[in-house]
Amino acid sequence: MNQVLDKKQNISVYDANANGMARKFNSIGARVKDIDKIFSYLNKDNPYILEIGCGNGRDAQEFLKRTTNYLGIDYSWGMIEIARRRSPQGTFKICDFADCNYPIKADAIVAFAALVHSPRTEVKKVFEKSYQSLSDGGIFYISLKLGDHKRFIKKDEFGPRIFYFYTSDDIKKLAGDKFKVIYEHKTDLRGQKWFEIILQK
Repeated sequence: MNQVLDKKQNISVYDANANGMARKFNSIGARVKDIDKIFSYLNKDNPYILEIGCGNGRDAQEFLKRTTNYLGIDYSWGMIEIARRRSPQGTFKICDFADCNYPIKADAIVAFAALVHSPRTEVKKVFEKSYQSLSDGGIFYISLKLGDHKRFIKKDEFGPRIFYFYTSDDIKKLAGDKFKVIYEHKTDLRGQKWFEIILQK
């Protein structure tokens, strides 16, 4: 297994199929209930939101209805270009979220299914960066495919992509003692088990 090649493979699929994947994501719709839940934990006006793996910006529009302080990052230039056209009032950046610089004093960091492509070593880096980025009491919302941790290849109409399963215990261990768990939930979406977890600094 070569993690660099895995990442290049995933990026190439998202870039080459950005328009088709954006249409598919848009047909599913934005995560309005999840976004409302995130904001229910933020006791301030116009909070700063960092969305990791923002994709084509389908959720950015909902965030921007609730705040003007929004940054979406993604490693696919194809997806970011669509997001910028779709939500010009937002700020979007092409970067690898395991390596790029995060903003200081974010009130919430959100990873809607974004870490499904990340191995443990990268997820740990994301937690380290997130802890430094978050304001005191800030939250980190994560949703992931639920299952015993493993790497697998998904092949569909867009091409092969590499994914990882996680459990909430995996995430708690990687996050470490600095974060407090304030919410956990398991669900079944379109035949796939998922879990959501909210961590607080």
